[in-house]
Amino acid sequence: VSTHFCFAQDKLFAYDDCNAVLIFDHVGLSCAVPGQALLEMLEGAGESIELTQDGLELLLRDGGSRIRLPILPESAFVFDPPEADVSAELILDAALAEALEFAASCAGGDSTPPEMQGVRIALGREAPVTLYATDDITATKITATQRSRTSAQSILIHRSSAQLIGKTHHM
Repeated sequence: VSTHFCFAQDKLFAYDDCNAVLIFDHVGLSCAVPGQALLEMLEGAGESIELTQDGLELLLRDGGSRIRLPILPESAFVFDPPEADVSAELILDAALAEALEFAASCAGGDSTPPEMQGVRIALGREAPVTLYATDDITATKITATQRSRTSAQSILIHRSSAQLIGKTHHM
């Protein structure tokens, strides 16, 4: 599980000692946020979420609810995303964000077998993006309308990272 997520003005990124997830979007924040705490707050959040930075706290507004979360400065984040050599690149539109969030909800919580750690994304040149998830009882396959521009490959995004990516599209 990504221990922290780093917001850096024009991007959001996370690293879990194995995988890096980088999302380019103007979020207007500059801080490192505890990953598990942020995910727990976002799980119960509605469709419209507002995040603002207030000193060393992140303020999450969801309707009439307000929650404060302690943060670290962006400089305290221990991982810098690579400038080049991106292994897979997808444009996160509303449909793909919704599909990713749904697939993450179908993934199991067992961290032992790789297929149950998150959402597997199958990419192929000019082929539709396909998402897979399992909880060892059921299997979920979602074929998105978006087409991949990268060479054929399969990547695994941890369940918590997939949930966060899906949720960030609502912010």
